[in-house]
Amino acid sequence: MSSDESNILVENLTTPVKHASIKLGMALVVVVAVLVVIALGAGMWFLKERAVDEMQRSLAAEKTRLASDMEKRVAQATAAAQRSAQDSVTNTRKIWLMTMSKPLLWAMRQSVLASNIGEIDAYVVELVRNPVFDRIVMTSREGMVVVASDRKMLDVPIDAVYPAAVKDAQEPAVLNGEGGKLILVIPIMGASEKLGIFAMTYDPAAPPKPAPVPTPASTDPIVPPAAPGLVPVQ
Repeated sequence: MSSDESNILVENLTTPVKHASIKLGMALVVVVAVLVVIALGAGMWFLKERAVDEMQRSLAAEKTRLASDMEKRVAQATAAAQRSAQDSVTNTRKIWLMTMSKPLLWAMRQSVLASNIGEIDAYVVELVRNPVFDRIVMTSREGMVVVASDRKMLDVPIDAVYPAAVKDAQEPAVLNGEGGKLILVIPIMGASEKLGIFAMTYDPAAPPKPAPVPTPASTDPIVPPAAPGLVPVQ
């Protein structure tokens, strides 16, 4: 056999092997390519899911923060509205008390100038019937209590009953007391000096007093005690 024939025979025998190797190599390339594509797809899906999850958590946190901020703002607005409403009510009560002070000043001054302590006591008894007035006093020019709704306060200094601002008042005023109460102060002025101080505590939260039990009708006329200059308490 010649050398050419030998080469042809070898080539014929090795050709199928080469073709098989090429096919195997191409198959491996395809498999690797498919695996790479799958891996890339899985990675992209994972990254996408992670991004979506982070976005959802961020949105949930932002929603919670906004809800909390809104709740705080609503609470602050509500508290401010309540304070404003309470201030308005308090100012209205102060105006009403100051309106009362004018006729009370006139009546008390007349009684003091006439040294008629009994008449002042009658005024106090009538006023204290209204449950919103829980303390009423009248002092001498020395500052000692000479008329009081509570007899235990008689003959004590006004400083022991009310703050110093009450004793120092030079004109009618409404002062803030404890627990939302108001204090109406009416200095009784003479021509050149202070003759005394009339003061009473207004308690808007006082419970109403029970209605009196009706008594049998009498044939004798009932004359209510006179209280000139007082404004009827509503």
